[in-house]
Amino acid sequence: MLQPLVSIGLPVFNGENFLDSTLHAIRAQTFEDFELIISDNASTDRSLEIAQAHAETDDRIRVSREERTVPPSDNFARVLEMARGRLFKWSAHDDLIAPEFIDRCVSAMRSTEGAVVACPRSVFIDAGGALLCDLPSPPFKRYSWFSDEILDRARGSIFAGYCHPIFGLIDTDTLRSIPRMGAYPNADGVMLLELALRGVFVEIPEPLLLIRRHEGQSTALSRGRGGPRAYAPWWTAGMSRGARLPHWRMSIERALVIRRASLTPQNQLGAIVILSSWMWKHRDELTLDLVEALKESLNLLKPGYTSSTEGL
Repeated sequence: MLQPLVSIGLPVFNGENFLDSTLHAIRAQTFEDFELIISDNASTDRSLEIAQAHAETDDRIRVSREERTVPPSDNFARVLEMARGRLFKWSAHDDLIAPEFIDRCVSAMRSTEGAVVACPRSVFIDAGGALLCDLPSPPFKRYSWFSDEILDRARGSIFAGYCHPIFGLIDTDTLRSIPRMGAYPNADGVMLLELALRGVFVEIPEPLLLIRRHEGQSTALSRGRGGPRAYAPWWTAGMSRGARLPHWRMSIERALVIRRASLTPQNQLGAIVILSSWMWKHRDELTLDLVEALKESLNLLKPGYTSSTEGL
């Protein structure tokens, strides 16, 4: 098989409910020069069977399987490692893409100098595929991922409440030149900040990415009062360290991204100011992280106490 221009990586764990429809949507792309890499994270349902059935009828599909369940970030990294295309897209097992998704993103990447990510607008759908609502604009209209100004992109990456561009089309070499996605809440957002400091994001105005909302997804855990702390177990999957102090971890990782980026002194200072303003806005959550960590430490001193993060 010739080297494709685009690689699509689909990590999945127990995704039999939506995987088949997602694979049909990918295979229906008007742009056909792609490979699809599916990595099953030791699922206990029919995910592997569904993936293999599609691979038997489409030689663009490769399927691999983890011997044991690993943190989702490891499975995300695996499909990237296996990719052969110059452009790469992650796909969630439960989201859908319109037939023109890849075609429009490839055209945008080719026509935009310095582009590292191309992503269409998104809409939310429910478990049955019915439209819920348009995705709201980033919280600051003046500042966005989709700006020629690097500090605008930094502010958009840090303040935006969603990370959907991670499911856009990304320059593979750029993606491989940055640290892999970590096993902690909002690691995808930190990766987007890293990309935003390296190049331009291009937005396709049509809503070609359909984000499915359902109770079984990881982000459903964060829509209540728990925030990142509530869905830390999904990110860490067997690692206790990533489950603690999630807002501090996000802050530290973002600071490290800014430190290693090739920025002018003025832009580096500007990015630090933006991060500091985010931390001030979320000072209550940062304080709560410390309080919860102190409670956990004190409880560990009690005889017979079992940590609430044991096994996370």
